Amino acid sequence: MQGKNLRFALLCGALFAAFVQTSWAADPVPAAGHEIRRAGDTPSAKGSDKWFVGNVRQDSIAKADQHNQNGITVVTFEPGARTFWHLHPAGQRLLVTFGKGLVGTADGKVDVVRPGDYVWCPPGVRHWHGATPDTAMSHIALTNTPANGPSTEWFEALTDEEYARFAASAVDPLKK
Repeated sequence: MQGKNLRFALLCGALFAAFVQTSWAADPVPAAGHEIRRAGDTPSAKGSDKWFVGNVRQDSIAKADQHNQNGITVVTFEPGARTFWHLHPAGQRLLVTFGKGLVGTADGKVDVVRPGDYVWCPPGVRHWHGATPDTAMSHIALTNTPANGPSTEWFEALTDEEYARFAASAVDPLKK
């Protein structure tokens, strides 16, 4: 277990070092040639009912700009909450930081994810993600921004019936 925790800590540190540059949502605090954005300075936002089912909180860390092609957001899903079906024209990376979640694709495959798991959502792959029915889940979303157009294309909601069916069929590597 120590190896997984160390791997998780190193991965988190590497992700922040690689992606958190000069594009945070709040005004920067200058410090010896670099900028520091203070945790908690940017208000949390409720996830829009145009993109999410259930209670979801979004905490923006960085927006894509001329220095950084990735938007970075911490997304927290309460039990049963999930995204609508969507895709990312330039791809997305998810780093699960808390709880237990589900990630599903249009081909019907659904996987259980836990803290330390890293998910790559390739460009153009229709998918959804969220919490399990009984456990909340948080992840850091690193969403690549294409040269032209939006970083996310949203579709219809994942219905309660679809979600229940997918949750029941999810592949859980810890329960083989």
